[in-house]
Amino acid sequence: MQLDIPAHVRTADLVVSNRYTGKRTLYGRPDPDWDGDVFKGHCLVWLPTSGRIVDATVEQYPEVRRYRLGPIIGRAVAAAGGTAEDHVAAASGELVPGTSINVQREELMLLYTVTGHAAEVQRTEVNLAAHALTLLRLPEVSVRARAGGYLRLTALLA
Repeated sequence: MQLDIPAHVRTADLVVSNRYTGKRTLYGRPDPDWDGDVFKGHCLVWLPTSGRIVDATVEQYPEVRRYRLGPIIGRAVAAAGGTAEDHVAAASGELVPGTSINVQREELMLLYTVTGHAAEVQRTEVNLAAHALTLLRLPEVSVRARAGGYLRLTALLA
């Protein structure tokens, strides 16, 4: 809740597939960990109120960055599967480990698979919030962000 918006960091792996070349690259890992101050893995932000995911750092990967389309912000539509408990959690607005989310970006298909809850990566949560705030300050985004009704976010943008 760094920006006064219900948000949860989730660890995920990401497979980027190019539909023309067939090249597939895995980013992140199923067992994310810290190596000193360096996080070994990938994260996304889950916004349960709107049912959306945000990947503010997706352009760190060259094949995604080449399009300069910015962060991934999209509705999380989970793939079928998982346990009965997973289905109950998903129905209540939770994004459970094992959930798969597909996002199309130009000729790329980005497949996220949630690997876990990121309570242990609080440093990442703060870093992602700071990065998101920077993106929300862009003139083309700022007007919509201020209209969202989140008082702390509006104050931070001011």
